[in-house]
Amino acid sequence: MRTRVVLTVLFCLAAPRFAGAQGVPADSARSVVLRNAIGSNWHVRLASTRDTIDGRVLAVDGDVVRLVGSAAQIPGIERIERLRKQGGGGLAGGLIGGLGLGGLGYLLSGLCEDNCDWVWAKAFVTGAVIGGVPGAIVGNTVAPPRRTWDPIWP
Repeated sequence: MRTRVVLTVLFCLAAPRFAGAQGVPADSARSVVLRNAIGSNWHVRLASTRDTIDGRVLAVDGDVVRLVGSAAQIPGIERIERLRKQGGGGLAGGLIGGLGLGGLGYLLSGLCEDNCDWVWAKAFVTGAVIGGVPGAIVGNTVAPPRRTWDPIWP
């Protein structure tokens, strides 16, 4: 435990020096946001004076951010936004499909004649899984999630 605390303190003290050695300004808020986007696997949109690009951030090398299929200069970025998906019919479709086939499995478990310990639970769970996954896929297809862009910098 004591070793972990010492290593954490040393890392926090040395991190700004290593960031400066890599050519990234230690106080660059854009670089910090873009590095967080790598670890969090965010889909971002970068707006500059010339154009707007979007995609997943692959790397931040010096003053260049590399996205899937494109790159941009970090000092030229004026706005960074994150893609969020909200709502959708996946949960409702999964519940309807899972409860429907799970209930059918429960009803059909009444036909068991010998060695019927917990067969109703096994039948319900099996039916719920088999019905829930396609139900969620159909629900998301019928009512896809709403896509919004939330500003994360500035």
